[in-house]
Parts: sequence; structure tokens; C-alpha cells
Amino acid sequence: MMSQTAPEPTTDGRTTSATTSAASSASGGSASGSAAVSRWRRIAVIVIVASFSITALVGILALLLGSLGDVQWRILGTTSLVGTFSVLALCHLAVVAGAYRWIAAAGLLVSALALLIGLGMIWAPDDWMFRSTFGWQSFGITAVLAVSAAHANLLLILGRRRRPLVRIGLWVTIGLIALLAALLVLEIATEWGISSDGFTRLIGTVAILDVLGTVVVPVLAVFLRDDAGSAATPDAADSTDSAAVPVSSVTAERLDTLRAGRGISRERLIEELVAAADEARRSIS
Repeated sequence: MMSQTAPEPTTDGRTTSATTSAASSASGGSASGSAAVSRWRRIAVIVIVASFSITALVGILALLLGSLGDVQWRILGTTSLVGTFSVLALCHLAVVAGAYRWIAAAGLLVSALALLIGLGMIWAPDDWMFRSTFGWQSFGITAVLAVSAAHANLLLILGRRRRPLVRIGLWVTIGLIALLAALLVLEIATEWGISSDGFTRLIGTVAILDVLGTVVVPVLAVFLRDDAGSAATPDAADSTDSAAVPVSSVTAERLDTLRAGRGISRERLIEELVAAADEARRSIS
């Protein structure tokens, strides 16, 4: 009669096989989730580029083949509006797969709302609400929020950095972006009714500090790179019970460069690469 050896228990009371299974399941779920987000992001980028290309082509045809009448100006306005908000959407998609995906989702939502309001202002009849003061205020507020969210999302690519000076500068700049957006929204909502010399100076000061942080923080991130220990430590939201795999210093540096550009942890980057390789293997076979 063959004897069966019980799985070796771990220090926390779980068996080795159970621990391995749980780690594999967590890693597989995270990888599949990352692959799904990346797939939808690629689709969104394709749709944005295609829509902007079509509107640009229509705008060129309107300029070359027709006189600059009311319809042509509306077409050119539509082209400019779609192009502008396509760029904003690409900024939001830069962090849609990272820990700050909720900011990206909010930015995409408010950008789509601003685009719809803007298109309504261009094409709606003069007696519709889009041409009223409420329409202009709605477009101005949503446009400010969309631009501010895009600005913040571009900076949040550096959100995984561990250097204290970079992190402090990043979040101070994010706070200045939010403050400047709030001041501009307040001005638009009151139809510039609270404008005064002091308030204008405040907006100008916050805007200058905002631009300063936008320039200085990425420069600091270039010169103050994370060391190997902090770079390899994933955020708590992305951590899994998996074993560390040693890599060469060259490979580690390349991984850090890639993950810094994506705004994700090294572990998440490896999971996405493995998922992409597995998907390519299945497509070939």
C-alpha cells in the first residue's frame, strides 16, 4: 500500500501546494486583467486616431473644394475640437492601466462631455440652450476640468517614483493643478463676477507655480532615479505572493525605463510582457 505524503505546511498555516496555487491564480488574474486593459487602450487609441484623421480629411476637403461659408466654418470648428480632445484623451490613456486609473476614467468622462457640449454649440440652432450663457459656461467648466485632468495624468506617469523630493514635488504640483482648476471654474461659474486685482494675481501666481512644478518635477525624476531596492518594490495594490526572479543589471535598467514610461510597477510590467508573449504564441499556433 503506497503512502501519501502530506503537503508541507508553511509558517502561516497554509500548505505549499495551496500557496503555490493561490500565487499562480493571483498572478494569472493580474496578467489577464493587465492584458485586457492594454487591449482596450489600443482599441481606444485606434478609434481616436481614426476619428481625428477622418475629421481632418473632411476639414481639408471643406477648405479646398468649397467657399468659406457657415457650414465650412462649422466643419473646421469640429475638426479643431475633435483634434484637441483627441490629444486630451491620449493623455488620459497614458495612466489608464496604472494605480491612478480612476483619474484617467474621470478625465475621459469629462473630456467626452466637453466634446459633446462643444459640438452642440457648433451645430445646434441659435435658439438652443447650447448657444446660451449656460452652454458657454458648461463648455468652459468641462474644458478646464478636461485639460487639468490631462495635465495631472501626464505627471502621474511619475507616480511610482520613490525619491521623496520627486514625490513631494509631484503631489504639490498636482495640488496646484487642482487649485488652478477650481479658481478658473469659480470664475466661469460666476461669469467673471468675482474678478478683482487680488483674485487675478492669485490665479497668475498659482499658474506660474503650476508651470514651474510641471517643468521641475520631470527634470528631478531624470536625475534622481530610484535605487534598485525601491524600484523593485511594487505598490501594495499591485503586490502578489510571488517569488523574486533575479535578472541582470542591464535587464533591470531596461525594465525600470519601461515601467517609468508606463507608470506601473516592474512586476506589473513583467506580467503584461508575459501575457503579451502568451497571446502571441496562441495566435501563431
